[in-house]
Amino acid sequence: MTNEIECLSNVIGDEEGACVYQTTVGSTWCLRTTGTGCSELSGSNISGTPEFHAGFLCSAPELNTLCSPTKTTKCEGYDVYYLDNCGNKANIYDSSQYNNDTYWTYMSDSVPCDDGLGNKDSRTCGQCEYFQGSMCENYQDADTSKPVYGDNICASLDCGSFDTNGDGKIESDEENYRQGERWCATYSDLSVVTNVNETEWDATVNSSTENLPGSRYVVLECRNGEVLETGCEAWRNQICAGDYYDLNGNGVQDLSDYRTAECVSNRWQDCVIQTNQASCEDSEDRDCLWIEGTSILKDGDTGASLATDENGNKIEASCVPKFAPGLDITQESDSGTTSCSLATTSCVVTYEFSLFRNRGKIEDADMQDRIKYCTDNCYCIPGYTDGAAKNKYEKNKPSTDPKSYNDWVASLNLVCSALGDCGNKINYIGEDGYQREDIIDTGDFEKNKFFGN
Repeated sequence: MTNEIECLSNVIGDEEGACVYQTTVGSTWCLRTTGTGCSELSGSNISGTPEFHAGFLCSAPELNTLCSPTKTTKCEGYDVYYLDNCGNKANIYDSSQYNNDTYWTYMSDSVPCDDGLGNKDSRTCGQCEYFQGSMCENYQDADTSKPVYGDNICASLDCGSFDTNGDGKIESDEENYRQGERWCATYSDLSVVTNVNETEWDATVNSSTENLPGSRYVVLECRNGEVLETGCEAWRNQICAGDYYDLNGNGVQDLSDYRTAECVSNRWQDCVIQTNQASCEDSEDRDCLWIEGTSILKDGDTGASLATDENGNKIEASCVPKFAPGLDITQESDSGTTSCSLATTSCVVTYEFSLFRNRGKIEDADMQDRIKYCTDNCYCIPGYTDGAAKNKYEKNKPSTDPKSYNDWVASLNLVCSALGDCGNKINYIGEDGYQREDIIDTGDFEKNKFFGN
């Protein structure tokens, strides 16, 4: 560069300021523009060379232009700005600064009124912040109070109250959502899941009342004042896991924190092949539950359980999905049939009696009376409760045996329900399933065969 003007033009070319020019009728006008824009300004009504004043507003008193302050505002970007009477953008709206000459002289990117939180629905301040949940909008469109000056306001983008759990009521504290927050729909037929880290999530699951047939996890998001819904993968192959940003650093989620959520994979596929509690409940690799009382993995020859305790002893237990996957009942699927059929079980009860001492008593006894002659799997007898069988069973009963017939049936249904859309449970619209029990009394058959009748 070989001259001062060229050098200065390069420095201030992109800087904004007041471009002052004379008209052919002798008036002094002004345009807010860049240094480059001012140097290129031309027109039949312009007389002489425009002068550029970097960092000044056209309403600056010392420039002696026809441009002066007004109470009119406009939206530009996310913020609310004053306008001068020449139509130029001035500084960000602050009602308390309207009569301040300095405020109308120099450009500024901030205002004293800023609350640092987006000034949502403020009548006095136009410093909006999209990521804090506000942006410039006409107050009537935003359905809020008219500002002190002008018609524009930092309208709140928060969603306010929303019935997240679908119970028809609004919990004013918890069910109140801010711009950009994401959270899980907490319908009663789904589990409430929280993130532990990138590969683990936690939930307390009731297989009988949660993850019901037809249910689906949903991520909700507050975006520009509206709640948007995004369904996770069908058949509950994904679950919604909630998390939060600890804004106040107290280590506990509270109402001041920023909520977030996402759909994550439901890792249920290899649950049923786990044979011990440690591998079953390894939450880094899978999402499973360990249920004692019945076993779905059996030895093909002996029918004995393949599940073991921490000492390697055989026990009646099963590893099942924590979040029951769905089954597409509109499609024929071997995997779906197999999943439910894994929970089908039979239980053989053994009785012991003397041919001459109590044979007649057992022949004539009903199911309830026979309990005291039972020696194995007594819990499978309808009506059995802990202690009702003869001493031989009660003294040697495995600790993992159910305490009653009802406990055994409950564990069976728990396993069945956890495997998928199986078992005796209500679906997501409240329709009941049903439970089938086939009780075969082989007593008469064995008795007649033994005595030749």
